[in-house]
Amino acid sequence: MRRPVLATMIVVWVGGCSSLNPAFDLDDDATTTDAVGSSAGPGTTGLTTGASATDDTALDDSDGDATTAGPPVTVEFTDDELDAEFGAGVFVELTWSEGLVLADGSESGRLDSRVFDAGGDVEWTSITWTPDAPYGRPLPDGGTSETAFASGNADMDGLVLLLHFDDLHDDGNGVHAMDTSGLGTDVYVQNGAVSTTDGVFDGALSDTPANGDPYLSAPATVVAPGTADFTWSMWVRAQSCDGDTFVSIDSAANLAETTSIWVECLGDVGGCGGVPGRVLAAARWNDGGPLTCTNQTIDDGLWHHLVLRKQGHPVTTLSLFLDGQLDGATMGNVAGSLVDADGVELALMGQSNPAFPGRGDLDELAIWHRALSDTEIADLYLRGARYLRFRVRGCADTACSNDTAFVGPDASPNTSFVDRAPMPGAEQPLPPVVAPALQYEASLARDFPALPTPRLRSVTLRGNRR
Repeated sequence: MRRPVLATMIVVWVGGCSSLNPAFDLDDDATTTDAVGSSAGPGTTGLTTGASATDDTALDDSDGDATTAGPPVTVEFTDDELDAEFGAGVFVELTWSEGLVLADGSESGRLDSRVFDAGGDVEWTSITWTPDAPYGRPLPDGGTSETAFASGNADMDGLVLLLHFDDLHDDGNGVHAMDTSGLGTDVYVQNGAVSTTDGVFDGALSDTPANGDPYLSAPATVVAPGTADFTWSMWVRAQSCDGDTFVSIDSAANLAETTSIWVECLGDVGGCGGVPGRVLAAARWNDGGPLTCTNQTIDDGLWHHLVLRKQGHPVTTLSLFLDGQLDGATMGNVAGSLVDADGVELALMGQSNPAFPGRGDLDELAIWHRALSDTEIADLYLRGARYLRFRVRGCADTACSNDTAFVGPDASPNTSFVDRAPMPGAEQPLPPVVAPALQYEASLARDFPALPTPRLRSVTLRGNRR
């Protein structure tokens, strides 16, 4: 998976916009009052929390509501159509197709919206948007399935483990990563220390050679599948591979009936034709059962989405999906039950047996006790391979002549608003912005031009008149 960087782009004009200053839609009798202290210079945020003059001028409600149902006066503007709304902004590598989408062949694009003029000082409070699918959104916690999106909703039925790895916690019993499936299989760091790094969504687990041979583990009581189908989904990143185990359920105590399920990235020895960087997965019982390999390699230092799926018992099909596509499958026989038992552990980035270490980065591990469909697996990949981000800026006038910088939730130009609300489409609070006008920037991206485009349906800005 690649993290696209916005490069120089071609500007496409739509909706009759004919100047570098975005058009905006004002009532004939509306006037603009400059926000106190909002005329910041280039490269600054222009955000102010100081007092500003009260204004009683008419508000623009041609594309939203500016209501006066008792103080404070609520200001609301919405873009959900092309004409005079989205189309009044500046499109960069974007076009319109039942929403705002990327132009054919483009990996990234941007909209600088029209300027929303409230006709007087407003404390802008929130931004809300409607995407078609979950873009850059982590899987939902608590086993709750998604229903709000037009496509790509995650069905969490059968979920038994969900680890986001955003943070590691010490609860007095040790440092651990929290299971947010609702079933409580927290995994604890063993034999040293691991760290976190930037992940696909937020944080990720990182295990480097400098850390020694640590790993994370928990009893496999909940996650061991028995005879059930299962799906393991994870994001992995590796610079090089040498038999590095990402995830395993293994009877480390060498029980008479050996349960062993694992996913590893191979070096230049072992299976998979001796090709370094290929992924091997197995579901074994008493040394019987299928093994399968990917055809593609992952040792390129980029994030990849990896899925292991088991279907059927005792005759079993074991499949590996890489970045949303089936990349290896093998049929075999698993004579016994892949059950939980004393000595059977779930282990991440290695195991208690030092012969099986792990190196690399791991993000958002999810385990279901059912076989996800090919479409569900593709959707899991797409939610981490397509992006929708926003920034905003307050303007002292309707041309944004103070040239303030677009900023994110911490009032920094280096951050963006992304979809992290508990419910899709929920309001995202803005940093303190007091200004008579507001503009947003929407950035759409995908890892590869061949992927389906993200689609933005609507954006709403809200505030209270000062």
